[in-house]
Amino acid sequence: MMRIEHVGLWVHDLEQMKAFYQTMFQATAGELYENHKKGFQSYFLSFEEGVRLEIMHQDSELAWQLKGNTHTWHYPLVMKRWLMNWSLSFRHKAYHY
Repeated sequence: MMRIEHVGLWVHDLEQMKAFYQTMFQATAGELYENHKKGFQSYFLSFEEGVRLEIMHQDSELAWQLKGNTHTWHYPLVMKRWLMNWSLSFRHKAYHY
């Protein structure tokens, strides 16, 4: 059986997103990885189920992503109610998106 080892996600504010996933999903953050030559920073976040998320920031890469070169995520309609409840919990905890 194939298993995805981790998924990467470009973010604007690395520290804010780390705190978000720690608070909302009880993620455990690894050490900050920095590549000063490339201006790249990332954290690996681990979740109880064994899934890992790499949140990444690099000014040049982020600028490229913001120009519309990103994937669009679509959620099945069956998740609509769950997503609505989830978004209310974001607002309750003062996360702005």
